[in-house]
Amino acid sequence: MTRLPPSVAPALALVLAAAGCAPVLSTMQPASVHDGVHVGVGLDGSVAPGVIADAIELGDRLGTEVGQGGTLDEGDLAALYDAAAKVLVGLPGVGGQLVGAYGWNGRYEVGLRLASSAIRVGARWQFLRDEHHGIDASIGLGLSAYTAGAVAELFDVVKIGDPTRGELDVPLLFGWSNDIGHLWFGGKLQMTGFDYATSIDTGSETLTLVNFGGSSRYLGLQVGGAIGFRWVWLAAELTVARLSADVTLDVFEGTSRDLAFSATVVAPSIGVMGRF
Repeated sequence: MTRLPPSVAPALALVLAAAGCAPVLSTMQPASVHDGVHVGVGLDGSVAPGVIADAIELGDRLGTEVGQGGTLDEGDLAALYDAAAKVLVGLPGVGGQLVGAYGWNGRYEVGLRLASSAIRVGARWQFLRDEHHGIDASIGLGLSAYTAGAVAELFDVVKIGDPTRGELDVPLLFGWSNDIGHLWFGGKLQMTGFDYATSIDTGSETLTLVNFGGSSRYLGLQVGGAIGFRWVWLAAELTVARLSADVTLDVFEGTSRDLAFSATVVAPSIGVMGRF
């Protein structure tokens, strides 16, 4: 049986959330490939309500129990680790992004996206055109590396080391475009690999609490639109994705186990885009 400081249990999930890297699920581009330069600036958010609510509820319960002089048995500790893993993988967040892309031949595009916590390089191929097929359609491939590396600390007790996280995504979009607006819809598959190290410093020694490593998959539906004129548009997009994750928890003192879970993630985005 392990006794934790009173503030640790309710705060652990919140500290992990502050230290992690929220996924960028938005595409924020029409289905059509533009010959020339495409630029965009936007704000993205993502939330998995069940995951976060369960983690906070668990932390409050365990924190109250410990604060009243109780102890955490092995089942409580396992539940606490599970909640922390779910918060890390299904992390909510709000952040900005800056997009730049170049297209040619009416079919091909390469681009770069700088987000609050990630850098993405990608390419697209437009295989259907509205004037020939009645609808635009394109498929893409992107690789992302997460750059956030801050170490979080709360009450000099809980510490989270630099995260390691990378992603591969495949968006498939359909839609229509003209001088005053764009409408697009489709799906997106996003696969993530990650590793997080955490520890608790009790003041007398530093113990490795748990290392979270594994992979996750997002399979989502997207719908978006933009209105403006000719070169500049105000855009909005909504992504609803199903998250499936497999996590290995390596706990201090040599114990480890596997956790699999799923959740629904909602990710709205707004922004301004231009094509020149």
